[in-house]
Order: sequence, then C-alpha cells, then structure tokens
Amino acid sequence: MEIWGKRGVKEASVILEYSHRKQALPTNFFRKLTIPVNVTVYPSIELVGCDIIPLSSSTRISESNQGATWKYLEKMVAQGHQMSDFCLLALDLMNSWTEEMTVTFQCLLEGSKDHEFQQSNDAIENPPEDTYTTTIVLQSKKNARTLIPIKRINFNYEYLNQRVPSLRNKQFILDTKTPEPEQRFVKHAFWYRHELLQRLRARWQISQTNSNSIYAGRGGIIDIRSIRFSSKMVSALEVEKIGLVLDVLDTEDRVVDPESLELNQFYSIRLKLTNRNSCAVAGMLRHVPVCHSLFASIDKKILYNGVLQFSIEKPVLPNESREFILGVAFLEKGEYEWGAIFDEMNGYEGGTISLKHQHLQREQLKIKVD
Repeated sequence: MEIWGKRGVKEASVILEYSHRKQALPTNFFRKLTIPVNVTVYPSIELVGCDIIPLSSSTRISESNQGATWKYLEKMVAQGHQMSDFCLLALDLMNSWTEEMTVTFQCLLEGSKDHEFQQSNDAIENPPEDTYTTTIVLQSKKNARTLIPIKRINFNYEYLNQRVPSLRNKQFILDTKTPEPEQRFVKHAFWYRHELLQRLRARWQISQTNSNSIYAGRGGIIDIRSIRFSSKMVSALEVEKIGLVLDVLDTEDRVVDPESLELNQFYSIRLKLTNRNSCAVAGMLRHVPVCHSLFASIDKKILYNGVLQFSIEKPVLPNESREFILGVAFLEKGEYEWGAIFDEMNGYEGGTISLKHQHLQREQLKIKVD
C-alpha cells in the first residue's frame, strides 16, 4: 500500500471492508473496520520560487555556458527549431531534509496525454529523444536554482476559454463581480499551467551509497503544483496569436545584418504578419521606429518610402502569413529600435469599426547605422 503524505498531516485511517460472499444469495453484507494510523510527514525538497525567462532569436550561447540547459537548446536549434520557440523555467529549490539529495528533472517537448502523469512516482519510461533530462545534487538546508527549457505553448482561444474544472459537484454560478479580463487570465493561466504539469516531472532521492543513513535509497516526487503564473510568465510561455517579424533587406531583396547598416543607403523593412487564430483577422499595422539619440526628431533621421500606419485591406486567413514592405534610408548614424503593432479591428464589413485587441511585436528589431 502506498501512502501520499502532505505537510501537516498527522493522522490517517486504514479502512477495511470484508464479507463472506455466496453466489446463491442476491445480496451480500459487508463489515467495515477502521484502523487509526499515526503519520509523520518528513520534509524533503521544497519549491520556494519560480519564474519564466523569455528567449529571443538573438540569444547567443557563450562558450562558458556548457550546462545541460544550453546543450539541449543547441541540440534543438540544430534540429531546426528557433531559439525563440523556447523559454526557461527557473525553479528555486531548497533541501529541507538533513541529508544530501539528488534531484532529477525530466521535461517532455509536448505534454503527455496520460491524465495520471503527475501521480506516478517513477521516472518517465522510454522517454522520446527530445526529452530534456538533468540531475543536480542539493546539500542539506541549501538552495539551488535550475533552468529548464520549455517549448512555448500554442493554444487557441476556444481551448483557453474552457471552464476551469472543479472537483466539487455543484451548480455553476456565473461570476458577475470579477472583471472579465481577470476571469480570462485565470482561465488562460490554469490551462497553460496544466500543460506545463503534463510535461514536467521532478524526483528526489537519497543516495544509496550512504551507508550511515537509514533512509538511503528512499525517493519521491517533488510537488510542482505549487507553481503559480503571473501575467508576465504567461506572456513568456504562450505563442502569440498574431506573429509580427521584422527583417532588413537590401536593394536586391537579400536579408542583411541590421546591426551593420550603412548611412545614406536604401533598405527595405519587411514586416511579416502571421495569423495563428482560428478565424480571419483584419485591422491596422503600425511601424514604430525609435532612435536612442534625442538630439533631433526621428523624422529628420530616416526617410520613408511609404507610410508608417496603414490598413492591411483584405483579412488575413487562419494560418496565413502576409508580408509588407517599407522602403527606408537612414540619414544619421546611431542605434535604432524598430517595432510593430497590429490593431485588430471589428466591424470591417458592417462599417462600424472598433478596436478588438492590440498585438505587440515580441522582439524589436535592433538597428545600428555606421
């Protein structure tokens, strides 16, 4: 019999039901025996903090970063993934026990379909090749932070807006007091957290070679259900429903390094808009160039062959991408940042236009003109 202990539990009961069954009788009678048991729950590995760190396509791995996290990311990039497809889950752990423990993390690239994935006390059997695995040794009463690469999650609005399931069998009551944006965030955070828990498994074990310990070889799982998401963490983990990507092209339509542009030369800013929604979207696109130097207006530093704000005209269909080109020439040396905003609109067909949602670019384009 396996017992799951929770901090603060001191008593438990073992309930036995027994009877003598006869095939000829239509009914059987049971007797119940309740045996009280005193329980002591020892502390092990505690999760004391967590955060999610975003990664961008410009993230570079230095030679000094040779840990398991960065080797795994290098492997994924070599297989065709982008660095911006991942983020880092930072977990702060503390060993509350009196002996050294070994902590092992396993993280799947995609969430497991097993509903009892988090209930298992064993390591993942026959994990896929793209599973991330790492092991750390944590001394008694010491803290440690580990970084776990997580592939960002792409859920549609229909899935995220599902009602949060409840274990209590009671009638659903519509909440009219909580603001709608807060209710929406609670739902989104719940489903993203659920997906994360279906990917990650953490275990602890006391070394079997410690002959002086009566607990040698014992192990268990680390409770990671205490992870709570903030809006910043959700933004880093989710894949944007509207993707905005900027590139710099030369006069021959070749992609060039934006940090090595020349003065008084013609370039093109290519904006790629991708619709990951399940419905078509329409609205306005805006270019937002910013110069780090404040000595003159941005209009006197850049020439534009076009306009910075315009309508995309035809709606962008689901899973469709569309490119927009803006010609530019830089008149002054310096460092620039180029961003983009897409204002998703309602009422294009009916004539009454209203702002539905504003989508910001995740990675601004950094430009250096010499």
